[in-house]
Order: sequence, then structure tokens, then C-alpha cells
Amino acid sequence: MQQKKHNAAFTIVELIIVIAVIAILATVVVVYLGSWRTNVAKTEVNSDIANLKASMDDVRNRTNGYPVFSIGTKFTSTGAAKDVFVQSEYVEITYAAGNATYYCVNFKSLADSSVTMYLNTSGGNTTPQSGTC
Repeated sequence: MQQKKHNAAFTIVELIIVIAVIAILATVVVVYLGSWRTNVAKTEVNSDIANLKASMDDVRNRTNGYPVFSIGTKFTSTGAAKDVFVQSEYVEITYAAGNATYYCVNFKSLADSSVTMYLNTSGGNTTPQSGTC
């Protein structure tokens, strides 16, 4: 009686199935990470919006008016706005308009440029909106 040798190699069909499964898993991970990154950027921007609003309200309560900056002023550690608030590392904050009774400030995520929001307090509005002033 002749005994068959068993070949331990994979067939081409098995290899194609494994590659297809890995490709599907990789696609799911990439899509999930993309939405996760956008959510992190939105969270950073919303955090800076809340912190800036609190800082501006604090100045208003102490001086009976919001601080007024030149249009285009950035809230950085070296600018004129540094006494009020300093933006976080991955969010760019720019003063767009305002006076002692209201302000409009733009927020842009540096990690995900599709995340842009603004806060315009004219008319007592305190809800951040998508877009720019």
C-alpha cells in the first residue's frame, strides 16, 4: 500500500480569503480612525470655545464690558489677547469682530481643517456654530 504525502502548504483560495479578510479589517479601522480624529478635533475646539467664553465673561464681569481687539488678533501666548486666553496647541482662535457688548471669534482645528466653528455673542447668543463669523 502506498501512503499519500500530505502537503502542508496553503492553497491559492485560502490565501485570497485571508488577504480579503485583512483588507476588510483594515478598511474598517481606517474609517473608524478618521471619524475618531474628527471627533477629537471637535472636542478640542468645543473645549477652547467654553474656556474662551468663560474668560471673556470673567473680563466683562470685572470691567463691565468685553475686551476689544483688532480684527484678526490671534489668541496666542505672545499676542495682545494673551491676558484673556491662550489657545490650545491644536486650535487656532481669531478675533473677528466685537465691542464692549458682544464679540465674534473664529475657531479652527489645526489637526483637522474641516472643523471650523465660531461664537458670536451678539443678541445674547451663546451657542457655537459651524463655520466662521
